[in-house]
Parts: sequence; C-alpha cells; structure tokens
Amino acid sequence: MMGRNPWGDRATFRKLSSRFWGDGSFKTTNISESYGWTELKERNPNALFLFSLTGGGRLQVLSDDSVPPNGSKVIYLTEPTTLPAMAPQGVQV
Repeated sequence: MMGRNPWGDRATFRKLSSRFWGDGSFKTTNISESYGWTELKERNPNALFLFSLTGGGRLQVLSDDSVPPNGSKVIYLTEPTTLPAMAPQGVQV
C-alpha cells in the first residue's frame, strides 16, 4: 500500500534515516512577529520542516507552500554534520 509523502523527494525514508541516525536533531521554534517563518527558513536552509503546532493544539503537516501563523511552534529536523556511524541492521543510509 502506498501513501502520499507530503515532503516529496526531500524526505524519503533513506534521507530521513540518514538525518536520524546521523547527528541531525529534532527542534522546535516558536513563530512570532519578532521571529517569523521567513527568518526561521533563512537561518536553517537545510532543515526539513515537518509540522506546525498551532496555539489551539492542531498539528499541521508543513508542505512547500505552508506558512505557519504567528503563535505556532514549528517542528523540524536538522541536517547532520557527520555521516551516521552505524544504523540498525537492515537500514541503509
């Protein structure tokens, strides 16, 4: 059964595994008037922006055309600075 990948080729299983098993990390940042979506993307050009969590607790998948509103938290995965040392057996990175 195939599903839809909302992040396209930027977040294939292989690329996500590489970030996860490398030294990439999950981070959250609050979006506000003083630090907006544009600034977050400019300061983290290689990050994979995954979700936003609204002030009301709604989880939204972020696609290329998404713009999280002020008051949201953005959840993203950083790019590893080193290659993963070892992944579990059967996982190719």
